[in-house]
Amino acid sequence: MSIFLITGVARGIGLELVNQRSSDASTVVVATVRTISPELQRLQDERNNVRIAICDISSVDSITSLSTTLGHILSSDEKITHLINNAGVVAHPEAKATSMTAKALSENMATNVLGPAKVVEVLLPFLAPHAVIVNITSGMASLQMVTSGRIPAAATAYSLSKAALNMLTVHQAQELKGRYRVACLDPGHVKTRLGGDRASVEIRESAAGILKMVQGLDEDKEGDRDNGRARFLEFSGREMPW
Repeated sequence: MSIFLITGVARGIGLELVNQRSSDASTVVVATVRTISPELQRLQDERNNVRIAICDISSVDSITSLSTTLGHILSSDEKITHLINNAGVVAHPEAKATSMTAKALSENMATNVLGPAKVVEVLLPFLAPHAVIVNITSGMASLQMVTSGRIPAAATAYSLSKAALNMLTVHQAQELKGRYRVACLDPGHVKTRLGGDRASVEIRESAAGILKMVQGLDEDKEGDRDNGRARFLEFSGREMPW
């Protein structure tokens, strides 16, 4: 049995990840969310393999309490096989390199970097052997793509936080070498509230691609797990430049 834990699932990509993964009755999906949305509640009501855990990824105390919550909703022999750190914020998108405030940077870093770091720390006792850990990042984290102009140098504080998340992924892969495979994954420019008017990727398409990539990471032909190598991947399957 596969057990997926997905953070940030009230709406958008996270909700669709829960929807698509829980359509397989042999998979348990632990959906963590700050506030239960009507759409998520409906999924839990309809499917007995969806289990909701309240967790605010911007709060270290809330993340720490997740260990107690999981002790109640997972049996002693149930271990998480796939962890998707999806929760994130785009705080103060107007902030630019020459006008960024401490508040803009700290709010993005707290949720987008410290949050995923603490989630992995707290969940280590609940992970199955050779579990897959995926941090949902952004193309705006790519130094090469922003430098070349393929990705605009915008929403600086957010962009910095996602670049830091990529480096966190590298460090996690090294620290957890031989135990778990760790990767960061760009969902594409998705048509969500955060994606804006210029987004081109449908939520359903992005979620399907993410799940395909996450499950594909189970097959480790190049020994990334044992070598402690992190990868930066896109939902479509291509490898992204760091």
